[in-house]
Amino acid sequence: MFLSPPSGQRLHPGHYRHATSSPGATETAPGLYLDGEGRGCGNAYGDVAIHSISFDTAGTAMLS
Repeated sequence: MFLSPPSGQRLHPGHYRHATSSPGATETAPGLYLDGEGRGCGNAYGDVAIHSISFDTAGTAMLS
C-alpha cells in the first residue's frame, strides 16, 4: 500500500478519509495505491488510519 498525503501536506498520525487512486492526492483527500505479487489495483478507495509514523534520514515515511 502506498499512501500520499493531501497536496501540500505531510503524513502524520490520524484518520485520512476518502483516499483514492483516481485522481490521486488532491487538496482535500490523500492518494492511495495498492499492489502485491505483481498486480496493482487501479480503482482503490477508502479510509486509512495512521497510528504511528516516523521518517528515515531520507525523509521516507515508516508506517506502523
